[in-house]
Amino acid sequence: MVVGLNAGALAQLRVRPELLPEGYVLPVALRGTIDSPSVDYGGAARRLTALLLRQKYYSAAAADAAASGDGPGNDGAATSGKGSSSTAWLDLLGKAVHALVTPTKDSLAEIEAAMDRDIESVPKPWDLG
Repeated sequence: MVVGLNAGALAQLRVRPELLPEGYVLPVALRGTIDSPSVDYGGAARRLTALLLRQKYYSAAAADAAASGDGPGNDGAATSGKGSSSTAWLDLLGKAVHALVTPTKDSLAEIEAAMDRDIESVPKPWDLG
């Protein structure tokens, strides 16, 4: 089974919702049985890392535009003061992505294509009218 994290849930994971495509839902696979479910944390972490890379790319573009006088910019790093123990690893992941990786247009294109596939895989609402 697959569950999805919408923009509101992703915002709690340090992803800026305004940088997500409309209707984007991050899929998270659940395996196992009802009595013993297992979350695919690796897959979720890969997708979350890709979203953070995408956020960094767009934030850097906004900062470049601001530096040239074309608009406001910021570094894209969401902060919330002290992180709870349940989100401390997310803070660490976000800081590592922002510090170690500079996304390229090619990596951005791969991320965008994966996000398009994710959007296509979300079931459409039923027409009950």
